[in-house]
Amino acid sequence: MVLCCTGVARAQMSEQVSAILQNGDEMTVFYGSTALNQAIAAAPESGAVITLSSGTFNAPTINKRLTIYGCGWYTDAENDIYPTTINGTLTINLPDEVTAPHDVYVEGLYINGISVSSVVDGLSIVKCCYSDISFSKASDRVNIIQSYQRSGSVNGGGNLMIKNSYMYVNAITPFSDSHTILLDHCIIANGYNLDNNARRFNCTNCIVPAGWLNYSTRIWRYCAFSTGSWTMSAGSGNNWFNVKWEEFFSDATNANYSDTRTFTLANPENYIGSDGTEIGLNGGDYPWNKQPRTPIVKDLKLKVEGKQLKVTYDAQVR
Repeated sequence: MVLCCTGVARAQMSEQVSAILQNGDEMTVFYGSTALNQAIAAAPESGAVITLSSGTFNAPTINKRLTIYGCGWYTDAENDIYPTTINGTLTINLPDEVTAPHDVYVEGLYINGISVSSVVDGLSIVKCCYSDISFSKASDRVNIIQSYQRSGSVNGGGNLMIKNSYMYVNAITPFSDSHTILLDHCIIANGYNLDNNARRFNCTNCIVPAGWLNYSTRIWRYCAFSTGSWTMSAGSGNNWFNVKWEEFFSDATNANYSDTRTFTLANPENYIGSDGTEIGLNGGDYPWNKQPRTPIVKDLKLKVEGKQLKVTYDAQVR
């Protein structure tokens, strides 16, 4: 119901950059490039939902337990839907008095970068495109799902799970020796600095087109590489080597990212991962889908009856 209500409001204000703050049954609308900052400032400490229109918003600092939905990171011309862009670094800085669990949720945004400068217990980045993510303090229960990291690194991640995401990164670094980074059903591209021995992570069911790396300090299971086999660290195994990317996918002859790609495998039955599904973005828990969960609202009609405003519309799942 929250998504449908915000969808109706978006349809009414489609020509303006806006943020809709919903707290229980109360809804407040803010306009302009500062709308997201205004909505966060007006939100209670916990439980609010903010839904953004397409357009560009000033970079905010999230300092409360809340949920933010955007329209996505790419253009959907067929449905006349355009990206929600954060102009600058999205900062997450939760004051000490905001006690855990925090469970901050962000979906459907194009972001320059993400900086987590406080302790955070519960953070989900879903269906977002961003250039870099860094953690200044220990974190827990952090999830990146169905997202595209287009450059930069994962710096200082702690107890971080990355699933069904395209990671064009030059380094993946845990916060400390006691923290873990787990990648599952991802594509890990670029990686020119992943051969530094401090870059440690566990990786399952992934596609790794940057085949010239030194993998000795990481655990790889059910992953596909373009290079030949080598001596791996303890725990690695069941991998595929000497993969030819020009024959691997059915939608392109390489592993490069584009907004129109599906990353479907030409022969998925030959690459079954540890969970019984195909490796790569289309297997696992969250098969590749960039579209946010907010619905498309069509045939919006308003009718005044006495003191009531009645709204009828057709809400379609994207």
